[in-house]
Amino acid sequence: MSRPVSELHADWLRLVEPEGQFLSLPVLNRAFSSGLDVVPLSVRSLLSEHFPSAQRGATPGDDQWDAWLEWLLRDVLAWGSTYRTGDDAAI
Repeated sequence: MSRPVSELHADWLRLVEPEGQFLSLPVLNRAFSSGLDVVPLSVRSLLSEHFPSAQRGATPGDDQWDAWLEWLLRDVLAWGSTYRTGDDAAI
């Protein structure tokens, strides 16, 4: 039996730190009324491998989270060189 989209959105929101009104359940329901795209299994396994808490059982530090975010945005979401940080992000 398939779960309602609003329940799936609520599950997703529990994985992130919502900041502001753009990451609320009503906004997600309006923006993605059919739900979010399914993540392919090949990408899911890579997510698990790269996720900081899965690495060597240690508590992840900021540098590990930064590396995770960079990998996620540059490689998984294909932002490539458009993802910039620090002085590179200056206009």
